[in-house]
Amino acid sequence: MRILLLDNEFPPLGGGTGVVNYHLLEGITEVGNIQFDLVTSSRTKNQYEHEVLYPGIELYKVPVNSKNIHHSSNRELITYAVRGFLKSRELLQEHSYDLCFAFATFPAGVMALGLSFSYGLPYIVSLQGPHVTGFEARYNYIYPFLKPIARLVWKRTAAVTAISEQMRQLASQTCSDLHMDIISNGVDTRRVQPRNWDNDSIRSEPMTVICVARLIERAASFARVRRRSEAEGLGRF
Repeated sequence: MRILLLDNEFPPLGGGTGVVNYHLLEGITEVGNIQFDLVTSSRTKNQYEHEVLYPGIELYKVPVNSKNIHHSSNRELITYAVRGFLKSRELLQEHSYDLCFAFATFPAGVMALGLSFSYGLPYIVSLQGPHVTGFEARYNYIYPFLKPIARLVWKRTAAVTAISEQMRQLASQTCSDLHMDIISNGVDTRRVQPRNWDNDSIRSEPMTVICVARLIERAASFARVRRRSEAEGLGRF
């Protein structure tokens, strides 16, 4: 089996989506008989890069002339979409792929949709964050234009996955009749061992939580989803 992965973020570029992608590939090295080709971004202005990350996992980086490794500008996203799509077409002419996996709807999901139209390649989209309407306030001005495109991308997929129930609920505001499977981001249990919270003595101890990201509400609509989640007994997040 050969799988084409699309993600504009990959360390050192980007944030959570790139990190999730990296650790998934790290864990997948233990799974044999699958070749993964990831089309992602290079910080360079004109240089295309190729790297073998692990045996059976190759990176193809298209130049986006990145100005900020933590956040992609709209120009960089469009540059990745165009150059990444063209690179993906080159790879499809060289290899036979069984599936395309897109991290996020924009731009990767749109690229996967284009490849589906051109080559009939089935694809999966993972809902990871800001591309879901209402997730981040700074994109509110463009969400109305992205909504119909997101619906088209999602409805042609082989599957759509969300990283949490709250993310699924937020996405349902854009496409209420779409089934979405929840696949949460995980942890390496070889490094992090869960405690037995059924033990009364442990449960009575104060809980300490460490956060290595931005623990903030992204937008008012996300806060509404949180309140709805609590009212339905799904718990706080």
